[in-house]
Order: sequence, then structure tokens, then C-alpha cells
Amino acid sequence: MKNAPLMKDKDNYRQERAEIKYFNPKYVQNAQAFTGRRRRGDPYRTNITATLIKPWGNNVTVEFSYRAKGMPSAITISVKICDVIKRKWMMDFMKTYSDVKLYCPVPAGTYRVDNIELPPKNFPLPIPKGDIHINITHYMTQTKEVVMHTTLLMHTV
Repeated sequence: MKNAPLMKDKDNYRQERAEIKYFNPKYVQNAQAFTGRRRRGDPYRTNITATLIKPWGNNVTVEFSYRAKGMPSAITISVKICDVIKRKWMMDFMKTYSDVKLYCPVPAGTYRVDNIELPPKNFPLPIPKGDIHINITHYMTQTKEVVMHTTLLMHTV
């Protein structure tokens, strides 16, 4: 099977259909996601809001996976929360688009991620062309109990 061609220019992508598929009320409340644009011709952007009931540290792991049509399997990264927020590309992304506290543990509270543009600048992995299905799952590190699951579609325009 051929490898999917890679895109380098984020302006060639359009994101849509952000959705919180599940959130566990023991850990998160009022989780919402929306993708839209202000007016015709503007880029689509995604907004996510959630209230953390308990602090998130390395007790929570985030699993980010994406797959394009034609890829034999998804590319998946799993990283504990405190470890991921130390990474420069993630820190730059979160400073630009969110009010999430960038220290560990992240305190309980309501947080917003506004007007996300995907893929993030300095994203460390290649992004293939085509329809890309993105899954972001937060889970308890020790038990694998799902805390929140978000999906998004991004595709070449």
C-alpha cells in the first residue's frame, strides 16, 4: 500500500465537526465543543469548554490519534498531562488558544480552548493529505477509565 502524501501548509486544511463524544461526570462537567466560522470565507475554528472537577496531573493521560483514508493504521501518541504541557509545541499552542493553567497539576476549574487552528504550528508528526479523523481521549493513567473523548474531522481543501 502506498504511503499517504504529506501536507506542510496548514492553510490547506479545514476542520469540522468537533464533538465531545463522552465525558465522565466524576471528573468533568459541562463539556462542549463546536466548530464553525464567523462568516463565509473565514476559516473554520474549533472551541472547547470543560469544567475539571479534580486537578489533572500525571494521574490523567491524553491519547491523541489521527488517521487518514489509505493509512494502514492510526498514528497515536499517549502522554501524561504534566509531561505533554512541558513540550514546546504544546505550550505554544495552549498559550495561544486557551486559558488552561500551564503548570502541574492543572487545578480544578472551567477552561476554554478558543478558535483553535489545526494542525498546530510545530506539530512534531507528519500530517497526511485527505480526510483525517482525529480522536483525543483523556483517561485515568492507572485504571484507563475514560475521562473525556473528543472527535474532530480535518480535511484538505
